[in-house]
Amino acid sequence: MRSKNVLYSLISSVIYQIFLTLSNFWVIRLMLVTFGSEINGLNSSIQQVINYINLVETGLALTAIQALYKPLAKNDWKTVNGILTATKKLYKKSGLFFLGILFIASFVFPYLLDTEIAIFNITILLFVMAGGSIFEYFLNGKLCVLLIADQKSYIINTFQTISLIFSTLIKVILINEGFHYIVVQVVGTLAFLIRYNLTKLYIQRKFKMLSYNEEPIYEALNNRWSVLFHQVAGLVVFNSSIIIISIFVGLKGSSVYAIYNTVFNALIMII
Repeated sequence: MRSKNVLYSLISSVIYQIFLTLSNFWVIRLMLVTFGSEINGLNSSIQQVINYINLVETGLALTAIQALYKPLAKNDWKTVNGILTATKKLYKKSGLFFLGILFIASFVFPYLLDTEIAIFNITILLFVMAGGSIFEYFLNGKLCVLLIADQKSYIINTFQTISLIFSTLIKVILINEGFHYIVVQVVGTLAFLIRYNLTKLYIQRKFKMLSYNEEPIYEALNNRWSVLFHQVAGLVVFNSSIIIISIFVGLKGSSVYAIYNTVFNALIMII
C-alpha cells in the first residue's frame, strides 16, 4: 500500500505540474496582452513579497508532518489529535502574525515601486493575492499536514488540480470579457476555498477518529525553528530577484524576468 501511495503521489504531482505550467503560460499571455507588462510584473512582485511574509509559518507544517509519522503508524489517535490540536492553534497564531506583517507591507511596498499604477490598486491587489495564504493559515493548513503525514499527498494534488482548472477557466473568461485585473485575481484566491472544502469533506469521511479538542502537544513541534534557516536560504536564492528588479529597474523589467523565470520554474518542477 505504501508503494502505491508513493506512485499515486508521483503521478498526481506530475499531472498538477503540467496543468500549472500550461495555466501560467495561458493566463500570463492574456494578462500581458490585455493589461500590459506592468500589471504582470506587479503580480509577480506581490507574490514574492507574500512568499517572504509566509516565513511566519517557520517550518510548522514540516515539523508537524514529521511528528505525526509515528503515532499514525501506531494508530495512536490520542497523540495524533494532540499534535493536530497544537498545529491548529499555532497555525492561527501564525495567521494573525501574517496579517500584521501584511498590513505593514501594504503601507511600505507600494511606495518602493516606480509605477503609474494607483497605490490603492497595489494595496488591494496585495491583500487579494494574500488571501490564499490566509486561507491556508486559518483553514487548510492543518488538514494538509494530516494527509501528507498519512502518505496521501495525491489527494492534495488532485484537489489542487481541480481548483487550478476551475480558476484558470474563470480567469480566462473574465479577462476576455474585460473585467478589472483585481477581479481576475479574486477568482484565483477563491479557488482555495474549493480545495479546502474538498479536502475537508474527504477527511471527514476517511478519518472518523479525528478531533481538534485534545490537549495540545506543543513539544512535538519544538523543532520547527530549525527548519526556518532552510526556508530563509531558499527564499533568498529563488525569490529575491523579482523584488530587487521591481524596485531598481521597474515593473516592466520584472515582468520580462518573470516570463523567462516561468520556463525555468516549469523545468525545475518537472525534475
